[in-house]
Amino acid sequence: MIFLMVYEVLLRVLYRDRIITVQFMRKYLNIAKKIVPELTREAADYIAEEYSKLRNQENLQGDLARVSTNRPAKIQS
Repeated sequence: MIFLMVYEVLLRVLYRDRIITVQFMRKYLNIAKKIVPELTREAADYIAEEYSKLRNQENLQGDLARVSTNRPAKIQS
């Protein structure tokens, strides 16, 4: 709730003057450091699922483009 109020103030400052003072940013960051986000279990599961899909896509694309230049190690007997 506090985050939304701070966010609204930040938006007003950004769009009104397009300049943010150092003092304002210090206050904003001090408040933002104290905020602990709370996700519902449903939201956390959704984020985890989407992140997993994204990582799998990256891995598939990387596997197609990746060429190994390493040679197998020789076994000494």
